[in-house]
Amino acid sequence: MKLIHKLISKKIKDHLRIDFILVIIIIIGSLLRLQNLAIVPSGLHIDEAQSAYNGYLIGKHLKNIHGEFFPTDIDYFEDYRPALSSYLTAPFTFLLGNNEIAARLPSALAGIFTIFLAYELCLLLLKDRNIARFSALFLAVSPYHVVFSRASTDGIIDVMWSILSLICITSFFKGKGIKWVFLAYIFWVLGFFTYQTSRFLTPIIVLATTVYGSVILKVNSKKVLIVILFLIAFFIFPLGYFIKSGKAGGRFDQVSVFSFPETQRSLNETITESGYYKLNPNIVRTFHNKITAYAQDIGRRYISFFSPDTVLFNTTLPIRYSVKNLGMITIFEFIGLLSAVYFSIRKKEKKMLLFFGMLLIAPIPSAITFEASPNFQRAIYLLPFWQILAGYGTYLALTSLAGKSKAILYLVGSSIFIWYVAFFLYQYFLITPVHEPFYRAYEQKEVAKYLASDANKYKKIVLSDNAGTYLYYLYFNKLDVFNLYVDKPTKYFREDFKLSNLNFKKERCIDDEKLFAREYELVVQFEDCPVYPFLEKEKEFRRKDKSLAVLAYKINNNLLRDYLDKKYTECIIQINNNSKESKEKCRKYINTI
Repeated sequence: MKLIHKLISKKIKDHLRIDFILVIIIIIGSLLRLQNLAIVPSGLHIDEAQSAYNGYLIGKHLKNIHGEFFPTDIDYFEDYRPALSSYLTAPFTFLLGNNEIAARLPSALAGIFTIFLAYELCLLLLKDRNIARFSALFLAVSPYHVVFSRASTDGIIDVMWSILSLICITSFFKGKGIKWVFLAYIFWVLGFFTYQTSRFLTPIIVLATTVYGSVILKVNSKKVLIVILFLIAFFIFPLGYFIKSGKAGGRFDQVSVFSFPETQRSLNETITESGYYKLNPNIVRTFHNKITAYAQDIGRRYISFFSPDTVLFNTTLPIRYSVKNLGMITIFEFIGLLSAVYFSIRKKEKKMLLFFGMLLIAPIPSAITFEASPNFQRAIYLLPFWQILAGYGTYLALTSLAGKSKAILYLVGSSIFIWYVAFFLYQYFLITPVHEPFYRAYEQKEVAKYLASDANKYKKIVLSDNAGTYLYYLYFNKLDVFNLYVDKPTKYFREDFKLSNLNFKKERCIDDEKLFAREYELVVQFEDCPVYPFLEKEKEFRRKDKSLAVLAYKINNNLLRDYLDKKYTECIIQINNNSKESKEKCRKYINTI
């Protein structure tokens, strides 16, 4: 760790001393990622709450919420989410408490540091400080990078590890010692325990970088062999070890296109329609088979990441990251990329092939998964390569101009760029918190505080855990689950379970039959759930846009009895109709009364 600190610290000091423009860019990037971090995005998403609360427990006990000591993953639904983000959150929850800032600071700081890393990688390969500055500037104000950096996204942290490993490998190829490859291996391992996608992409990125070093940088075969040996070590541990344990690809198995029934259904439909012409089955299979079906599906998803409609104008997926009327890539980045393609071909600039290669590799994980497609979270490795290429293309385009046209274009371009950034800030910080806020759990913090204070007067409370309410309850109230009364059928919080005086049910809405036995005094449920006559509203919980989200109801036993009397009367009528089924159905009302 001292070696890592020494190497990175030296790089930071060297560059920050001599490049004042980079300092300004990093300050801008820091402000965009840290300003109002507690309130934008509005509310912790359940993924953030999971990571943050486990960070709190790891900081106290070195255990995750399931009681597993020194966990490498946190399993909620056979997804085996890597646990490193929780470890990184632990010191912030200790220093700052259990709040939104502590949950989000690791990814926000990783995002800020990645601005410097993009500059460093660009400078290392291209030896041009101006191109590196443009690249850093594009990344600093990138809506894509800002939005994901502020939302405690595991992928943002993994991008940092990935760029660090690229810098290490490239430095080794350019004459540095073998310790740089060892550092790269450490960053591969850190990435493995940070984000699932890294487990798939790391070998591809390393092989692509090795080919680049061998063909473009003319690195000797001994250095190439050393990198390959370290990659083999990565295949043995951690990749091979965790594949054997069944944990390495848990989430991929759930969201892979090969598990998506719609592709097979569409293929079967096409084959059935071809049967209308009574063609030879072999002819039909030539055109309609699993290979072509999956290739078309994957290709469509992949190409969408380079479509202007998707990256410039479309709603970003997953929807919780979307910014109204804005795509994740700015028009300047898109034009800059096109310019980079033009100048790279024109100048036969082979050094740019690494950045183009990384850009083409980045969407693969999203292309082979079906959930929330096109999924920008799984294509997070587009950062910062898109911005580096845009910086290269923009700088060369500007320097190729001459005379008055250059000054005019500078003025007009700068004005539009500033307006675009201002528009993004307006949309993100003012509009996004109140636009379709139901994709984030803003109200859950207030619910959590209520359950730990005002609701304590009720001995038994029943509520749905459809939104992961128990996590918010534990996190925001700084409760140690190992010191509470917990009653659950397995080590996981999946089925109905009890937590102190809270009875969590897996269904979204609490059925009236669960309330007949008068076991509960308070019901907490979502605004779209049925309200029974015996429920008296106790408290409302609203989203950021003031729309109703959750309500707490006190159970009035007198009204409950009236309700049961009514049900009983209806049952008597049905029983008199000699319906055997009705007799069985009504017995619960009779017994309850």
